[in-house]
Amino acid sequence: MEKQWIFLSENYDKDALLSLSRRLKISPAISMAMLNRGINADNAEEFLHPSVLHDPFLMADMAKGTERLKRAIENREKICIYGDYDADGVSSSAMMYGYFAAKGIECDVYIPSREGEGYGVNADAVRKIAEGGADIILTVDTGISAVFEAELAKELGIDMIITDHHECGDNIPDACAVINPKRRDCGYPFKMLAGAGVAFKLICAMEGDSGACLKAWGEYVAMATLADVVPLSGENRTLVCEGLKKLRTESVPWFDELAKASGLNKAGVNSYQAAFMIAPRINAAGRLNNAYLALELLKVKDAGTARRIAQELEQANARRKELGDAVLKEASEQIKGADGKKVLVLAGEGWHAGVIGIAASRIAELYHKSVILISLKDGEGKGSGRAVQGFNLYDALTYAKDSLIKFGGHEKAAGLTVKEENIPEFDRIINEYADKTMKPDDLIPKLYIDCAISCETSLLQLCDEQALLEPFGEGNRKPVFAVMGAQITALRQTRDGRHLMLRFLKRGNIFSAIGFGFGALIDTLGEGDIIDIAATLDINEYQGNITPQFQVIDIKRSRLKR
Repeated sequence: MEKQWIFLSENYDKDALLSLSRRLKISPAISMAMLNRGINADNAEEFLHPSVLHDPFLMADMAKGTERLKRAIENREKICIYGDYDADGVSSSAMMYGYFAAKGIECDVYIPSREGEGYGVNADAVRKIAEGGADIILTVDTGISAVFEAELAKELGIDMIITDHHECGDNIPDACAVINPKRRDCGYPFKMLAGAGVAFKLICAMEGDSGACLKAWGEYVAMATLADVVPLSGENRTLVCEGLKKLRTESVPWFDELAKASGLNKAGVNSYQAAFMIAPRINAAGRLNNAYLALELLKVKDAGTARRIAQELEQANARRKELGDAVLKEASEQIKGADGKKVLVLAGEGWHAGVIGIAASRIAELYHKSVILISLKDGEGKGSGRAVQGFNLYDALTYAKDSLIKFGGHEKAAGLTVKEENIPEFDRIINEYADKTMKPDDLIPKLYIDCAISCETSLLQLCDEQALLEPFGEGNRKPVFAVMGAQITALRQTRDGRHLMLRFLKRGNIFSAIGFGFGALIDTLGEGDIIDIAATLDINEYQGNITPQFQVIDIKRSRLKR
């Protein structure tokens, strides 16, 4: 779909721009990008050198949770960590396991199978954990909807401590402690922690020194925060900055081997590479129903074992891609019958439940519609949804809850379980909600552009200044620049025909650009054409040469004349 370009620089404050540019001695383009992110001369220092670490005891039930765990450590009680099968849940589980091991406490880790059990705490697992003699169940990245399971644990004589970050429903589990910044009665000032972030705050409360805890456990928190695509603002920025620093500079066997498997130099790994190249390899195990493999990797201390497991995860990731492509192909064939709907609800027998979330993301991006893919088996469907801007998926599922068995998640991503016979009704209700809440404009994909650049100043300098804004991710996207009225001087497809390589002339200089997925434009563009390009700016290193390169996000024929 054709994107609507929105220039964030149109109504800027000239004085604020000059003040920021002068104070930091940076270009107007990067100053504009910072202003667009709410950064000005007054708060720039904290943004560039983040250090925010809030008092963990500001979180509701934190005192209850720490008191119970300290007693458990003192009395050598048995603890079972109940995690989740995604990168956030596995990282949280490995971190908590390592923390208790350092205290001399051996504990079990339970991660439900995606296929057999699905997301969240389940009653059979609680019974199994009770039979194993656990005194405490500590959940990480899950548990906020486990109302029945918390009651069951209590009946079985187990104290449950819940740490989670997902949206809260009307009923909070009656547990020993429910630690979640999104609780309506929680006064914690930052609500957007990942699951590992909440578990980390529990460790900070136990130890009383957040800075030291970040140095000890920051690698897990950073990876989980990036993998879970939570906003990289506020406290999350501090956690990711410090954690990435440790991952790049210290020996962390699991990260070192995953970086090698991804073809990356660990010393230069950035937030994008960690989130979209390394984290998927951790996720791959849980997607294919063996999250314990990823857990083992994140627990190991020796390089040899880490290398072996990383290679197994590499194979799992390749298999995950194959399965995801198959689901994407089948789901795409159903879309023709749902053209008029704002939410695409698509279901298929035998779709692998571990890859439907990725396929949903790809369809949502392609069609700019919210998507829910449902894997059917034995009359029941497990679904994964992704939402576009302007549609709150969690609120929509709450609206349609009477047609569902269970659901949980966030505004942008969520999971659900539904009876196959109820899918048509669920489809009707969730589209009813979309019709009520979405505006026609919400269905038009929007591309937010920080500013247009003339290409007169050094692009290498712009890249250096841009690095000040790292780490990039949700809530702090990489700056998008527009080059208006550029003349194509050369263009070609990559060998597989999928991508477009082009060179263009602007202000008397030639620049290079690559458009991933833009290969088909070779039939509509030609040398000499005048175009407008929206792109991010990267460094291209090849055979010792360092040159700036634009990574195309969108191309339009320019209204400017040659």
